[in-house]
Amino acid sequence: MARNGESRSPVDPTIWAEVQRRTDQDLITRALIGIGVYPVLLVLLATMMPFRREHGTFFWVASAVIALSVCVRLYLLWCSRHARLPLREYWFRLLLSTVLGVAGTMGGLSVAVLHWYGVGTWIFSLVMLWLIGTACGSTITFTPNRYMMQLNIGLLLGPSTLYAFRLHSEQTVTLAVGAQVLMGYLVLQGRRLHRMYWDLLSEQAVRQHQTQELQAARLAAESAREAMRFQATHDSLTGLWNRAEIVEFLEREVRRAARSRTPLGVLMLDIDRFKRINDQYGHLAGDGVLKAVAERLPANLRACDGVGRYGGEEFLLVLPGCDLHQLKIAGERIRGDIAAGSVTALAEQPNVTVSIGCAVGNADEHSAEDLLRAADEALYEAKRRGRNCVATVALGQLSPAGPSTELLDVSTPSLSADR
Repeated sequence: MARNGESRSPVDPTIWAEVQRRTDQDLITRALIGIGVYPVLLVLLATMMPFRREHGTFFWVASAVIALSVCVRLYLLWCSRHARLPLREYWFRLLLSTVLGVAGTMGGLSVAVLHWYGVGTWIFSLVMLWLIGTACGSTITFTPNRYMMQLNIGLLLGPSTLYAFRLHSEQTVTLAVGAQVLMGYLVLQGRRLHRMYWDLLSEQAVRQHQTQELQAARLAAESAREAMRFQATHDSLTGLWNRAEIVEFLEREVRRAARSRTPLGVLMLDIDRFKRINDQYGHLAGDGVLKAVAERLPANLRACDGVGRYGGEEFLLVLPGCDLHQLKIAGERIRGDIAAGSVTALAEQPNVTVSIGCAVGNADEHSAEDLLRAADEALYEAKRRGRNCVATVALGQLSPAGPSTELLDVSTPSLSADR
């Protein structure tokens, strides 16, 4: 809004455009409020002196101009509030036309009263007081635009001042000098208010810009912190929890199971003949198998279960609240899903299979380490029995050498002679 005479602030153009839009709305609102004094002045002219009877045409033309200006400013206010100023290229001209019409009309009325009724009439003095009040109000009304403010003051007091000088009487010259002093004061006061107004807007725009920058920085910091937390707790290849995180989850579930006196199941899963895949097809193919297996695991688990990469081609799954029967069903479901062909190394490679060791313990008696040892022993038992199977064990009584395991069941749907 260079036309408004404000000093630009070095902030984001988008923010400054929003400040200008709000300033436009403020200017239109102030202009609509400020025009309210003119109908009162017309009523004063019509009721306290014979102006309307003696000069009816002049009076009603002035009334029509002011009424039309009120309607135009109401329309501009509606546009600024609801239509987002569809007449953006023309609304300033429309508002300026109302200033010319209203202030020019009132300046003409003051000259007419001075000419027809004289400067000594007390009614004219009263009218001039209203004009002075209106002029003072214009310094507030048009503060967002000092050029419009100066034009309004000049049109209100200028015509009567010039006419008073033209009459060249003692009273009129005194009136003209006083009006000039008043105009100078109003202009200086208006410039000061204008500068304060835009300084305040600039400060608000800078604060808004700084607030947005701080919010963006906070969001970036939160995003970076979340990314670091994810990297610290998840495996970079598979996206599952890493060993430290899944073991910590197991320890938390052991404590929870001890409090609630519920069983806790653990699955140790190992990809069969993974070294052969790496040797025959390369490590990229092996990485692809790891990622494919990792993608299938969460689909076969509950939301409360935990799964992570324990190391190499081994995965650890923690299933709270599962007894032996439920754990075996879960393990068989996972093994069958992978063996059914959902995971392959390459097109010519046979389906990838997995071996799973299951362990169920009583958290009152067994620790996370006990469960891990038992699940690992069950996994090796599944390997010894031909791979692609599920071995389920339960922890027995603890001994000084460690937990002893009792083999309960081995499911071997697809034994292979190739170990």
